Amino acid sequence: MFNKAFIFTAVACLTAFTIQAQNTITGKVTLNNSEQPLSEVVVILDNSNVYDITNLDGVFMFEDISAGNHTITLTSIGFKTVTESIEISNNLALDFTMEEEIVDIPGVTISTVSTTGGMLGSLELPPSTNYISAKELAQINTTDINKALLNIPGVNLQEEDGFGLRPNIGLRGTGSERSSKITVMEDEVLAAPAPYAAPSAYYFPTMGRMSGIEVRKGSSQIEYGPFTTGGVINLISTPIPTSFKANLRGNYGDFSNRNFLGNVGGKVGQFSYLVETFQYGSNGFKNLPNNADTGFGKQDYLAKVKWENAASAKTYHSLQFKAGIAFEESDETYLGLSQADFEANAFNRYAGSQSDHMDTDHQQFALTHVVKPSEHLVIKTTGYSNNFARNWYKLDKVNSLTGEQVSIASLLANPSNFTEQFDLVAGALNSGTTSVLDVKANNREYYSRGVQTKANISFNSDLDQNLVLGVRYHTDQMDRFQWVDGYSINDSVMRLEHAGVQGTESNRLENAQAFSAYANYDVTFNQLTISPGVRYEDVTVERENFGTADPERIGTDLSIRENSEQVVIPGVGLQYALNDAHQLFAGVHRGFAPPGSTPETEAESSVNYELGYRMLQNNTFFSAAAFYNDYSNLLGSDVAAAGGSGEGDLFNGGAARTFGIELAGQTNFIVNEQLYLPVNLAYTYTNAAFQSSFESDFDGWGDVVEGDELPYLAPHQLNASVGLQAKKFGGFIRGNFIDDMRTAPGQGALTPDNSIDGRFLLNADLNIVLNKHFSVLGNVNNILDEVYAVSQRPSGLRPGMPRAFTVGIDASF
Repeated sequence: MFNKAFIFTAVACLTAFTIQAQNTITGKVTLNNSEQPLSEVVVILDNSNVYDITNLDGVFMFEDISAGNHTITLTSIGFKTVTESIEISNNLALDFTMEEEIVDIPGVTISTVSTTGGMLGSLELPPSTNYISAKELAQINTTDINKALLNIPGVNLQEEDGFGLRPNIGLRGTGSERSSKITVMEDEVLAAPAPYAAPSAYYFPTMGRMSGIEVRKGSSQIEYGPFTTGGVINLISTPIPTSFKANLRGNYGDFSNRNFLGNVGGKVGQFSYLVETFQYGSNGFKNLPNNADTGFGKQDYLAKVKWENAASAKTYHSLQFKAGIAFEESDETYLGLSQADFEANAFNRYAGSQSDHMDTDHQQFALTHVVKPSEHLVIKTTGYSNNFARNWYKLDKVNSLTGEQVSIASLLANPSNFTEQFDLVAGALNSGTTSVLDVKANNREYYSRGVQTKANISFNSDLDQNLVLGVRYHTDQMDRFQWVDGYSINDSVMRLEHAGVQGTESNRLENAQAFSAYANYDVTFNQLTISPGVRYEDVTVERENFGTADPERIGTDLSIRENSEQVVIPGVGLQYALNDAHQLFAGVHRGFAPPGSTPETEAESSVNYELGYRMLQNNTFFSAAAFYNDYSNLLGSDVAAAGGSGEGDLFNGGAARTFGIELAGQTNFIVNEQLYLPVNLAYTYTNAAFQSSFESDFDGWGDVVEGDELPYLAPHQLNASVGLQAKKFGGFIRGNFIDDMRTAPGQGALTPDNSIDGRFLLNADLNIVLNKHFSVLGNVNNILDEVYAVSQRPSGLRPGMPRAFTVGIDASF
């Protein structure tokens, strides 16, 4: 009797335990306010080592889970952490939604409408708008903005140093020199050192600490100004997390290429915070005769603190302070190689560039207040101040032993005409104690300050309506205080012979004041959305030139000039939904760029058109757009980076036109529930030409004839990638083709002295998940080890980066 009772009890307990242990939790994770599933979400059970990763359908599963109370935590790059308590009494199916961390208050930032979830494109974005999410940036794992933008059609890129330190970016054929024809922002604040007075961007926000990138083209860009022809690039910094998070990521590879990211943040009561640093550098991949480094080092530090009033308050308020500093030192040069020397060894540098060095210092501060008086009104106000100092100390001119002087641009354009100067700069001829190398200290300080307010108003009516109103008052300045030092060269070693007096090469201030206002209105009638908008710019730019004989700035030789412009910039966009998956769009708007301080210079003006189609269906996104930009006046800029004198003056370039086609596609080929192949394609065709003839003192253009094509715009660009994605493994092969391009205005066949050859590059990246906290990273740049030129301006051919491997580790807590 006892044995039977014991056996019965034991079997019953075992059965109950077995039943209890066989509970299964299944769930699906989707994007907030969307049916789009989210893959690669880490789902953690009870804060333990038990976890799963969602598949392409956003599905996860836990088996053999005991009944009772459990906690599930969802984490994913770029999303707010979700934690929920659940009670299991039987098998359970759960649905979760996740929200991107960049969304602070709905309707405030342009990023709030992204709804991409780091996967495919979206029909919710305005036409011709692209968003690169934190998830996509993590996959690419790059510090180079050029590589990050390759998947976006309509972007024109000209590499320079191989690292993306000072990128040259254009949009829809605007011209790419120093990204001076587009609006560059960080967190919707103008980021160029002096966007009105001196727009050439010798500073660019540090790519490695960004969590997202938005690119706007077409009529919707007029909200962001001042440049409204090509588009706007808004870089989104790491958001403050809503709960405690910490992330460490480091990579190391060939040429001592290295980078490190560390951030920590969280929320305590009504306060939240983020502290972050990103540091990167390299020994360089070019070779000097003295074996000195040709690389760089940069340190970037950022902090944010945010206060929000109590959740029970009737009206929402928040106040956020952001502060950042960044330092860079780089041994970069404008001095390239002759065609013969490039073909012999593209990675050599001439001895005359051994003293070239860039030193920069950047500070940024922003205070942002957000108030939400009602469900239909959000107001965001930001006061900002950016300061930037830089001294690019680099070879400018070469003198013969008898004093005949030539610029390095002219020298490398025709080395056979200046054999003695060329031998000196190459280190093949000694100068004794004679100063033959003029090294200019391109010493400048900038500030950019302002206050801006933006109100987003949604209407409670039968029609879907939204109105955005904004104003901005902005001032900026560039202070040029430059000098020239004289060097001798003997046995390929440079020696300072004559130290220049500061302020005796260039000594002036460039000041700008600007007031802008805009209104954008969206209204939807059934399938049709109409989006009219208007922008107003009132700009005054002034130059105070103290002259090279007055470095003390007493004012004995002061000259002042001023130029003003007031302009209304209208635009309208149309979207027509054929159905839930297919959409047509069109737009027209006026393009504008500030004119600079020269009174005879007019503002850049154009009328820009676009027509397109896009679809999102069954794991596939496709978009196609045609654009046409009709310039009545195209501005040129006499900057050294483009082959000019370096004075930076703007000048009228007359009529021009640019047209092209943009194609983009993304799809996922599903192998099974655990494995899929993501495929991406982006193609751009660009044709840009002058429509008038003129004589120019700008060496980068020279005398222009009607029909001449604009330089540094590749007719064809193609980027394609294919990946293999599993729960704990992801890898991509990425191919990029850029066509032959002119390096000077011209027509007809390309020749070696006015073009650089096209190139095709293969890159690869890899991510292996070790556990819920750690991943292993890998990258290969230029797999085929192609030797290619990225630029012929301003002085000779310079190479792109050769094959380079990096490995790294990512840790998240």
